[in-house]
Amino acid sequence: AFNSLSSVENLYLNNNPLTSLPPDAFRGLTALQKLDLGECQIGTIENNAFRGLTELTDLSLDTNQISTIEDNAFRGLTD
Repeated sequence: AFNSLSSVENLYLNNNPLTSLPPDAFRGLTALQKLDLGECQIGTIENNAFRGLTELTDLSLDTNQISTIEDNAFRGLTD
């Protein structure tokens, strides 16, 4: 879905009815620095959900219903 948006730096998806983050959910967003997923309905973050987001410095997941975070959900992100 994001393959042609490689120059996007900020993405605000807050207040959307997202229930899970599947593997490679943000594939193609190679320049993404800020990702706001707050106030959604996310319950599950699957393995490799954020793979490829090497420039990401700000991730917001506040006010969700997260009950499952798979072991490699954040693989590829650095601190």
